[in-house]
Amino acid sequence: MLRSREIAASLLKKLYEDPNRTFDSVIAYDTHFKKLSIRDKNFVRLIVLTTLRRHGQIDKIISILVKKSIKKKMIKNLLRISVSQILFLPIPEYSVVHQAVEISKKYGYSKIINGILRNLCRNKKDLLSETSTEDNIPIWISSNLSDFYNSDFLRKLSSIIISEPKIEIKVKKKFAEKKNWPKIFNGTKIMPETYRIVPNRKISEIPYYEKGLWWVQGVSSMNPVNLLNSFIPEKERKNFRVLDVGASPGGKTFQLMDSGYLVTSLEKSKSRMLKFKENLKRLNFSPKTILGDINKFSTNELFDCVLIDSPCTSSGLIQKNPDILISDKTEALKRLTDLQSTILSSSKKLVKKGGFMIYSVCSIIPSEGVTQIKKFLCENTNFIPCKIKKEFDGIGNVLENYFFLTTPLDLINDSEVDGFFTACLRKIKN
Repeated sequence: MLRSREIAASLLKKLYEDPNRTFDSVIAYDTHFKKLSIRDKNFVRLIVLTTLRRHGQIDKIISILVKKSIKKKMIKNLLRISVSQILFLPIPEYSVVHQAVEISKKYGYSKIINGILRNLCRNKKDLLSETSTEDNIPIWISSNLSDFYNSDFLRKLSSIIISEPKIEIKVKKKFAEKKNWPKIFNGTKIMPETYRIVPNRKISEIPYYEKGLWWVQGVSSMNPVNLLNSFIPEKERKNFRVLDVGASPGGKTFQLMDSGYLVTSLEKSKSRMLKFKENLKRLNFSPKTILGDINKFSTNELFDCVLIDSPCTSSGLIQKNPDILISDKTEALKRLTDLQSTILSSSKKLVKKGGFMIYSVCSIIPSEGVTQIKKFLCENTNFIPCKIKKEFDGIGNVLENYFFLTTPLDLINDSEVDGFFTACLRKIKN
């Protein structure tokens, strides 16, 4: 059986070989990882995710220490996770060096690895001073933020994303006051029915999971439905028809159902729809579900609201999904903005006169958010933006009165949130 650190290096190697893969998708199919104990799985996760969060600093230090390029990919990634442990994790140096040397023996690199890591241990303070947390922000993100955010934004962003995020939980409204949730979750209430907890156990092991009293959802991703709720009184929601476009993993549909709307959930991925339906069953929610692509979707029905959770670069989720940091989405960004535009065009046809269209992306890149919506409004004068209400002040950034943006720099109850852009539009004529 492979050692935990060797499995960690192998997983990291797979991510570097295909940066479009996510860490969760890699471990889901890795037979070696599956065989590990829960304790060892958590250890491997910690090592890999820390290495991803610090990838720029780690590679910079390796480039200083290694005079001749290491071509063996497994060894290169073993070196990465070893540097990560020595510099950024509370693990004894001798243990890291010993394990790395033992693993590298079968690849014929033990002497080289031993020399590099002992050099690092002797000079780690000086080597670390040669780096900055900004080294971990990829160029494709920084270059697309520079014209919109001030010069201090990237520095602050880089200092936030190196830490592990907390988890947010949404409790069903009808159970919100019936139990002592802060005690049950060992967490903090940050918004109505919303709690923030430390991720120190499996989600399914948290009390009342099987009974379907709550679901996991990032607080920023609650903005689209919260925005709709600010315009639609509770008594008017029973027959208010909402189409949730890109419904999986389900947070927005769950929110909509819990808020009392008549919901149709559209999802184009079979595997994601399967998982979505499992959660619907657990939560005892029964929206109408349709497997299909919004750009091919045909119906005679018009909706009071079409809520779009559009595909995007996920640049707002880099703290939760640090595998994004080693990807290069320069080319994908153009493709994604084109797709977002197409989805908006397809969705607008399904909104009835006087109805709403809510657009959201988990991105902090302007071309996917405010620029995308301004372009749509210029080309579609039968839609107007809805003014963001004052109740949203203090939980994000209201842009030009009409657009709502949260970034990882924003705080709710002294803790960071995800990056998320949301706009609510109204169709004033056909």
